[in-house]
Amino acid sequence: MIAKPGSPNSDRRISGWAWRVSRTTNPVYWELIDQFRRRTGLPAVANTSLNLAGEPIVHSSQDAVSTFVRAPGIDLLVLDDLVVTRSETDLERTVELSSAAH
Repeated sequence: MIAKPGSPNSDRRISGWAWRVSRTTNPVYWELIDQFRRRTGLPAVANTSLNLAGEPIVHSSQDAVSTFVRAPGIDLLVLDDLVVTRSETDLERTVELSSAAH
């Protein structure tokens, strides 16, 4: 989904929005995007709603975990400083990537 230019609407039109992220006003998100750029060469990330088909967008950490558990296509869930993974292997890979960035 990273390189996907947009998402289809209910009438199948593709739409998307570009947002500029400032290092000064949002340093944590800016750093995340910069780390992604360093690893992939792409200076952008896709930000989308978290919900399953037919369900409302999650509004709480509890909703997010419930959706994560039922969505096999999601490998990793980050809630503030908590990282939730499906397996020890996923967690080890995440730690390795995080260590390599520093």
